[in-house]
Amino acid sequence: MSQTKPISEAHEKVLSLIDKEGHQLCYLYGRWQDEREYEDFAEYRKAAQEVIPHPITKMTKRPFAIYFSTHEADYRLKILPRGIDIQWVHSARFQKGQLRSHTPEKRAK
Repeated sequence: MSQTKPISEAHEKVLSLIDKEGHQLCYLYGRWQDEREYEDFAEYRKAAQEVIPHPITKMTKRPFAIYFSTHEADYRLKILPRGIDIQWVHSARFQKGQLRSHTPEKRAK
């Protein structure tokens, strides 16, 4: 019988961040899809860094993904039309895992 491991405090903070600010990352993804022929991708990295409170180590256009590290794990947020796919690699034990695909809350205007 397999047991689900509890999500660490660091992972909970990342999920909370996505709940609060994920709509901004999804906006950046949508805008990049529309404006990629005209806009500088470096500006998107700057905008993403304003949302992510950890240093972004890498950001890719295809897939549209943001990589960053915390003291506990390295994360990849892959922004998709349906939401944000969150993956991690545990820094100390080199364990890979996926928290879950996650759709950020829609903000009421």
